[in-house]
Amino acid sequence: ADDAQARIRLAVTLTMRRHYKTALGALGKALKIAPRNAEARIRAGNVHYFLKDYAKALENYSLAVKDDPLNPNAHNGLGLASFALKRSDEALESFSRAISLNPLADRAYRNRAAVWTSLKKYGNAAGDFRTAGMVNTDASLVDEYRKLVEEAESRAARGKS
Repeated sequence: ADDAQARIRLAVTLTMRRHYKTALGALGKALKIAPRNAEARIRAGNVHYFLKDYAKALENYSLAVKDDPLNPNAHNGLGLASFALKRSDEALESFSRAISLNPLADRAYRNRAAVWTSLKKYGNAAGDFRTAGMVNTDASLVDEYRKLVEEAESRAARGKS
């Protein structure tokens, strides 16, 4: 049971149950076994993000990106932490990189659309919500994305009037 993957799986379960401190302990042990494990770093970033410790989350996601530069989840996490820290340009860049690495993950488009919305660039937000709705495979989200597109487009139209 001393293998890093088992500790990461345990941490995922603990995180879902909101046992954040215990999850961080398991991830710390996983990282002692496998110091350059991007998955463990991403999971640690997620826990810190849920704890609203965005600087610590950013640090973990950055290390994950360094260890695995082609991991779209590491870039998506980096975007979330950057956005939470009000670094919109960095967030846009990270979400765009996540999208380029995995163009079929709707959440990176959705996350980038949230940044565009905060910047009042509603046309860009509508485009990302529309793409998210097209690449997403969960039928229950199709309506949600359609509404988000309509809302962003109407805000964009109001901005032009």
